[in-house]
Amino acid sequence: IDRVNEQGMVAGERLTETGISTGKCDCLDDGTLFYMVDDHRNPITMKRLETGAAESETVLELDSDRFDIHPQQGVLAVVNTPFRNANMFADLYRIDLADDDTSRLTQAGRYRFAVWSRDGKEIYAVKNALGNCAIHRLKADGTLIEILWQGRSREVISKPELSPDGRRIAASVWRQGGSWSIEEFDLERKSWLSLTQNDFIETDPTYSVDGKYIFYTADYDGIYNIYRRNRKTRKTMRMTRV
Repeated sequence: IDRVNEQGMVAGERLTETGISTGKCDCLDDGTLFYMVDDHRNPITMKRLETGAAESETVLELDSDRFDIHPQQGVLAVVNTPFRNANMFADLYRIDLADDDTSRLTQAGRYRFAVWSRDGKEIYAVKNALGNCAIHRLKADGTLIEILWQGRSREVISKPELSPDGRRIAASVWRQGGSWSIEEFDLERKSWLSLTQNDFIETDPTYSVDGKYIFYTADYDGIYNIYRRNRKTRKTMRMTRV
């Protein structure tokens, strides 16, 4: 803390005040922000904060903080669901923002993360079965189209984010012998490209609107801050100091 005070704090504008946990957030192209609130006493709720609004509004209750938003398709959520009264598997659900209508897309799918394609007609989902991760391409109704990538033991994919042009997925990836790093998966070539590689924890990647940069969090000095990585030059800029 003394070191941060000496260097000077660089923080963003505070948008929410919701207590204990806020989880993931997602933003539409018009600037509307969606985020989750969990006070560990009441059901997890999704909040919506319109651009320029002073206060957020509750959208729905959702037993998950893993979701993706599409302006037409609505919410794509990963929810742990009982299966045959003996197991809990992560399945995909779609929630229509207009009427809160909920549709279950998979049965015992074991999908840990999922994102909409840019046109909302497909889904890219990270499956974890028997300790092995895979990236599946699905129809909007949850039907499997193809397996884009099948990982080996001790390869873990977390928090995928689709690029603005819909051609790549950025994710936090852990491989045996390393730490959590930021990598990109090319959907056409079906191959990974490592963007960072060191002994620190790097996670929560998200693209800039133009796709030139990837923002992520890392604990380079023992405190998590936000960094910006230029995809072409590989130069990294620190954005916050908190």
